[in-house]
Amino acid sequence: MASHEYQKRLGEINLIIDKYKENHRIKFDGHELDFIENAAEKICDAYFNLLENAIRPYLKDGAFANKYKVAAGSEIACMNVLPILCQGESYANRKRINAVFALFLATTFLFSISYDTIKLNKDKNYLHGKAFSILKGHFYWLLSLDCRGEKFLSTPTYLNSNFWECYHSFCETIFIIS
Repeated sequence: MASHEYQKRLGEINLIIDKYKENHRIKFDGHELDFIENAAEKICDAYFNLLENAIRPYLKDGAFANKYKVAAGSEIACMNVLPILCQGESYANRKRINAVFALFLATTFLFSISYDTIKLNKDKNYLHGKAFSILKGHFYWLLSLDCRGEKFLSTPTYLNSNFWECYHSFCETIFIIS
């Protein structure tokens, strides 16, 4: 892996964690939650493990992972690491709390492109509801994943990448982007 590529992704993940902490009060049953030590590094290490062993072998020579694969890989890496601490909570609750962050991480990578003009489509309320419903279904899929140990590299990354590509295309119908 190229050190520059790793450092770039690590910086992005650190910024996303900071933004998440800034904009989300992380609580569960009244207890403040926090990220594990070196959360960004652990997510980035897991991401690059997945990238090198489960994504790049299927890319054409010299091809880069597109934003859909970045979103998919970072989300699955997050579910492997479970970076938000939940002292005394069950594994199921910890997965649930971290799945919300995993979605935030993936959507941040997916929609980090800036556009000159963004206008809402006239059917925005219906479409926003549909977009939320799609993410809610994906959230439950994340909860069903077991990304621990050796199962991590067999997580369906390409299927997840296809989900993010379809979701992005759907969201382009919510916004008129130029």
